[in-house]
Formats: sequence, C-alpha cells, structure tokens
Amino acid sequence: KYFEAVGEVDMEQELVLEVLDKNWTRLMIAHQERDQAVLEEIKRLERLQRLAEKVHREMKQVDSRLEELELRVEDEARRLDRLHPLDAKHNVDLLEQDIRQTEQAINSLFGDVQSLREGRYPQAPELHKRVQKLHQRWVALRSLLHSRLITPLSSISFPVEERTVTRQTRTVLETRLVDTNAHFRQLQECVEWCRNKLKQFQEAEYGSDLPSVQSELDLHQREHRTIEQFHTRVEHCIAAKSHFHGEELQLYMQHVNSLQKLYNELLVTSNKRLLDLDTLQDFLQSATNELVWLNEKEETEVTRDWSDKNLSVASVEQYYEV
Repeated sequence: KYFEAVGEVDMEQELVLEVLDKNWTRLMIAHQERDQAVLEEIKRLERLQRLAEKVHREMKQVDSRLEELELRVEDEARRLDRLHPLDAKHNVDLLEQDIRQTEQAINSLFGDVQSLREGRYPQAPELHKRVQKLHQRWVALRSLLHSRLITPLSSISFPVEERTVTRQTRTVLETRLVDTNAHFRQLQECVEWCRNKLKQFQEAEYGSDLPSVQSELDLHQREHRTIEQFHTRVEHCIAAKSHFHGEELQLYMQHVNSLQKLYNELLVTSNKRLLDLDTLQDFLQSATNELVWLNEKEETEVTRDWSDKNLSVASVEQYYEV
C-alpha cells in the first residue's frame, strides 16, 4: 500500500486487494451453488430410484391380482348354472368392483411411470411398456368377464321380472326412452362415440416415413388418453341403471352390455395401434441411423483418392477392420 500511495508501483486492477477479496467471495459462492446443485440432483435421482422401486413392487402386485381375478372369472363361469341368479349377479358385481380397483392401480402406475419419463429415468420407457402390457391384460380380463359372465347372466330370467316383451314393443319402448330419458340418451351417445372411434382407428394410416410415423404416434397417444378417460362416462352409464325398473331396466342393461363390449374392443384396438406405432417408429429410427452410417461410409469411399502416392495402405486396412 505504501508503494501504491507514493506512485512507485502500478498494479493490475485484478491484483488489487479489494478486487481479489471480491473475486474470492464470488468463487466461494459459486462453489456453494455447485455443491447445492449436486446435492439437489442426487436427491432427485434418489427420489426417482425410490419411485422406480415402488413401480416394480406394484407391477408385481397387479400382475398377481390379475391372475387371481382371471381364475375367479373362470371359476364363477363354471358355477353359473348351479347358482341362483341373484347370487350369481352378486358375485359378478363383486368381481366388477375388484376389476375396477385393479384398473385404478394400473392408472396410478401410468402416472408414476410418466413422472419417471419426465425425470429422464433411464428405464422409464421399458417400465412404460410393461405397464401397457398390464393394461392390455386388464382389458382382456374385462372382455373375459363380459363374455363368460355378464352376457350369459343377462339372458337369465330373474324372479323379480317374469314378463316377456315382444321385439316390436321393445322397439317402441326403446324409441320412447331415447326421446325422453336423459340417461338412455347419454348411453346411446356413448355407444355411438365408441363406434365412431373404432371406425376411425380401422381406417387410420400409420405414416410412410419417420416424421409422419412420429406424428401419428403423438396424435394417437393423445387419442389413447382420451379413450382411457372415457371410461368414467361408461361407469356413469352403468351407475345410471338405478334409475330404471322392470322392462326399462332390462332394455337399458342390454345396451349397457353392448357399450361395455364396444369400449373393451376400442381399448384393445387402441392399445394395439399404440404398440404398433411405437414398434414402427423404433424400426424406422434404427433404419435411419443405419442409412446415415452408410452415407458417411459411402462419402469416405467416393472421396478417397486411390491414385495418391502418399495413401497409407495400413491406415485403409485399419479403417476397414473398424
């Protein structure tokens, strides 16, 4: 400081004590911020790992639950003829309730896997495919319940309703219900929605190149989420049966069964298209990578000057070996 005061020394600005002290403070703060960022990233990765372990556990539980429910459906189907219709209906209602609870568990798994995907967890795509397969199995279970129990049960005469209604009378009653009853009209709208979606998927294209396939995949992922959310409306239609009695209830349940069958078919079709598009995208991406590699190699070969006297044959041989 003495030499600086008398003008004997001309120090660089960066070496002034106050500047050094300020820069040192900034360096310490930067180190602290880096350490804090590293700690937060470690915590984030640990949270993702715990979530992934939870997904693994719950997938095993859902898998076991689906296997148990499949056996119960088959067992109830074998006992259907021996049971009183009301007892059989009670058992089927319990099965439906358990299957709905399993669906909630699968939806929860989808939510957890989406969190893993957003967190860039390495195994998230594989876990997503495994949860999709569980969902496909659940859809197949719903179809099995419908074909083995609900449809046969709907044809059994219950003690509370013994009257036989002719087709003509049924048609008149159905027309009147559609025109005057909001619940029946909502049921018809749901049936039409499922039919239109099925037709849309059956006529849909898959794309002809990687960008168009990616576009179709993105579009169908949104469509598939809409279809999954539509299950709430199907459940509302089922719950609305409490508003009907007698002939109207019997007619309403026939249409509910048709809706359930259509919705299950729609889910299966949508899941299949989703997997097909995903597989096609992976294939085209691999093929594109191979083409890029081939083009790079072709460019090397085309531009190599074989007449060059300085060409290293050893280097060329090594290049081909690699």
